[in-house]
Amino acid sequence: MTTIHRAAIPVVGHRPSCMISLMFSRRRFAMLGVALAVAGTALVGCSDSDSTSAPVRFMVANRVINLGHTQLAVAAENGYYGKSEVKYLTSDGTAATVQSIASGTADMGQADTLALAAAAAKGVKSVTAVCSYVAANIYQLLVSDSSDIRSVKDLKGKRIGMTSLGTGTYYNAVLALKSVGLTEKDVKFVTIGSPQAQLDALKKGQLDALSAIDVSIGTFQNLGAKLRTLDFDGATKWQWNVVVAKNDFLKKRPDAVAAVCKGIQSAELFVTKNPAAALASFKDWGGDVGTLSESQNINIIKSRSVTGFVTHPEGDDKWGWLPVDEMDGLAKSYQQLGLYDKPVVVSSIYTNELLDKVQPDKAKVDTDLEEARERK
Repeated sequence: MTTIHRAAIPVVGHRPSCMISLMFSRRRFAMLGVALAVAGTALVGCSDSDSTSAPVRFMVANRVINLGHTQLAVAAENGYYGKSEVKYLTSDGTAATVQSIASGTADMGQADTLALAAAAAKGVKSVTAVCSYVAANIYQLLVSDSSDIRSVKDLKGKRIGMTSLGTGTYYNAVLALKSVGLTEKDVKFVTIGSPQAQLDALKKGQLDALSAIDVSIGTFQNLGAKLRTLDFDGATKWQWNVVVAKNDFLKKRPDAVAAVCKGIQSAELFVTKNPAAALASFKDWGGDVGTLSESQNINIIKSRSVTGFVTHPEGDDKWGWLPVDEMDGLAKSYQQLGLYDKPVVVSSIYTNELLDKVQPDKAKVDTDLEEARERK
């Protein structure tokens, strides 16, 4: 049985008094609002779920569990966590999630490679990434389908729109430029808030490209846009969202950690197989889809699941695999952007030791998919 704090219910514990906030030396990094607890520091008043029967406190790096996190609703609604009870908490972002896990106010949660590298740079050693959450870079560079821009290299001298210079859309764009020998000085970044305003500027020729998060692609499609993504190589290929666990919790309750990862991977397989059924599960769970039509909601789900709920040949096509060997190179790229001063080794805070235990329950997923088809 699974106990869930749903997105619509206020949750307690995402602003604990036992957290220690740190300011980072670089101005743009500070714009991220990153605050991380230093591992190894005595954190008074914080404790993890020691009891083997206690619910797993899983923190989502968002104030609301929206369609970008459909797999969490599906995992809960379809019973993919098995006997493990899971309580969802929310936070202001991936850095806040890492902070909460390090301080003991959450046991597991959704983070990303940047937040983990930043935490490691500040001495955090009490967390470990245990499986993938979105096995792809969620940030994309987009151009109009009719644009003459065919590659990242063609962006030299162009104007790139994004919501903010203090988010991953900015850092990913800079890393993409760097991968082809360009710098931020070779382009002009323009901040525009809403997707509609970004599209209007692109149509009017005020922008040449957009840097956006994957789920925004679904929003752009819902607004009638026809866009292309610009592919690029380099370390950002491995800039993923991952599931993180507190080390003490991982040591005491490895089976619970594996069960949560297995549940998420099973849910992601379900979502990729039938996005419409996943949307139905999201609604049944209590997720808010607003005023969008079913097809529009499915567009948003697919904009993440098609590229992010996947396996990779480098990981023998196993679900949940993490590119451990690539993480130090990615961390070096972050340092070269000036996000922290000194080199940091992060590969030690990633593990694939649970990989065989977190593979999806394909038989149950297939049964659930068949039942969903019959209901329809």
